[in-house]
Amino acid sequence: MRYLIILFCLVTASCAAGDDSSAATSTTSSTRALTRRECIQLVRRTYFNLSFSKDSPLDSKLITSCTLGESFFKRSYYDCVFATKYSNTLDCAYAAKGIDRSKSDPLPAARKAGEEGFFGGSIKGMDAVVYRGQDPRTTIDHYSVDRYLGERDNIDRSLGEKPPADHNAPLRRSASHVVEKGQTYWVAREDFTELQLVKIRREETKGSGTVLCVQFGNSRRLRIDQGYCAAMIKKYFHVALAD
Repeated sequence: MRYLIILFCLVTASCAAGDDSSAATSTTSSTRALTRRECIQLVRRTYFNLSFSKDSPLDSKLITSCTLGESFFKRSYYDCVFATKYSNTLDCAYAAKGIDRSKSDPLPAARKAGEEGFFGGSIKGMDAVVYRGQDPRTTIDHYSVDRYLGERDNIDRSLGEKPPADHNAPLRRSASHVVEKGQTYWVAREDFTELQLVKIRREETKGSGTVLCVQFGNSRRLRIDQGYCAAMIKKYFHVALAD
C-alpha cells in the first residue's frame, strides 16, 4: 500500500505543480506521446487498476495525466515498465523524473528487475501473534507470503494473465542457519511459481531483526551472498553471509 501511495504522490504532486508535459507533443520515437490504449495499460500495471472505467473520476484523472505526458508518464517510463514482466514501477517512475535514488541510498543500485525486499524488527512477545505457533526461525510469516503472492497475482491480472493457484502449496520449503562472528542467522525459504522468498532472521536481546529477500520471475536460486539480498544483509546486519 505504501508503494502505491508513493507512486500516486509522484503523479499528483507533479500535476498540481503543472510539471513538464511537453513530451506529449514530441514526435521522436523515444518521447512521442503515449496513446490512450497505452495509458490504460500503463495505469493498470502501475496501480494494479484492474477494472478501468470511464466513469471513475480517479481513472479519468490518471489517464488524462498520462496522455498529456505529465509527471512520470513519459515514453521512457512506459518502456521501462514493460521492459520485463516484473519491472519495478517505482524505480521506473523515479528514473522518468530524472531522480537517481542511488545517490542517497546504494540499495536501489544493487536491485535488478524482479528483486524486492525489506527489513523489519519485532519485540519479544510478538512472534506468538505473527507466527501462530510456527517456529519463527524456520518459517516465513503469512503476512509477508500473502503480500508478495498478492503482488505477483495482481501483476498477472493487470497484464490479462491468470495467476497460478499455489497460495497454499509452495513448490519448495526449507530452513537452515549460518553462524557469523558468533551470531546465528536463521534462513527460511519458500518457493512458489515465479516467486522466491528468503527470510534471514537474527535474534537479539529485546527481540529480532529480519531481512526478507524477494525474487520474482527468475528460476535461478535466490542467493543471500549475492546481489540485492546480500546488499540488504550488509546494510542492516553489517555482515556478509555465506549461502
